[in-house]
Amino acid sequence: MSIEHLNLALKLEGLTPTKKLILVILANYADEKGSCYPSYNHIGLRAGVKDVKHIRTIIKEFESLGFLKILARYKEDGGNTSNRYFLTIPKGVQTPIGVETPDPLGAETHTPPVSTPPNTKEDTKEDTKELFEEFWKHYPRKTNKYAASVKYKVSLKDLPHDKLVEKCKAYGQFVKDEKMDTQFVPHCTTWLNQKRYLDESVTEPKMKNSLNNLAG
Repeated sequence: MSIEHLNLALKLEGLTPTKKLILVILANYADEKGSCYPSYNHIGLRAGVKDVKHIRTIIKEFESLGFLKILARYKEDGGNTSNRYFLTIPKGVQTPIGVETPDPLGAETHTPPVSTPPNTKEDTKEDTKELFEEFWKHYPRKTNKYAASVKYKVSLKDLPHDKLVEKCKAYGQFVKDEKMDTQFVPHCTTWLNQKRYLDESVTEPKMKNSLNNLAG
C-alpha cells in the first residue's frame, strides 16, 4: 500500500463515490513508488462494479486527468494480462477538470467505504502468478516451470518483483551476448535456489569458457 497516494486519493474532491473508491483501491494495491497491476475484475470485485467496461472507462479518465499512467503488459504467448499502473496523483488538486462519466450505480444507492479490504488469498495467488509469468519470460532456459514458480515466490522475500526481473533480464542478456549453450545455463530453479540474483554480477563464472577450451 502506498500511504502517500492513498492520502492524495482520499483528499480529492469532485469525484463520484465509485470513482474515488477505484482510485483508493489502486493506491491500496500500489507499492511506495505508486506501481500496481490489479486486473479489471479484481478492481470491480472490490468496488462492487460488475461492468468491466465501466472500470476501463474510469481508469482511462484517470489517465486523461493525470492521475495515473498505463503500461500494457503481455503474457509469454503474446496474450494480454493486467495493465501496470503508475499513480501520478498531483498534490494539492481538489477538483479534477475533465468529463464526468455517468456513475451507473448512483451516488445515493452506492456509497462505498473509503478503505478497501486486504487482498484475498485468491487475489494474491492470481497476482503472483501474473508476476511470475513476467519473470519467467525473461529467463533464458525454460525448464521445470512449476518448480521455478515455487522458488520465485520464496525469492520475493529477498527482492521485490521489479528487482528480480531486472536481475533476470541482465542474466538473460549475458547468456545471449556470450552465446552460451543452453546446457551451460542453470535451471531457473537452481538460479533462484542459489540466490544468484543477490550477486553483484549476474554473469556466470568462467566455467563456460573453460568447457569450451576443453572441447576445443
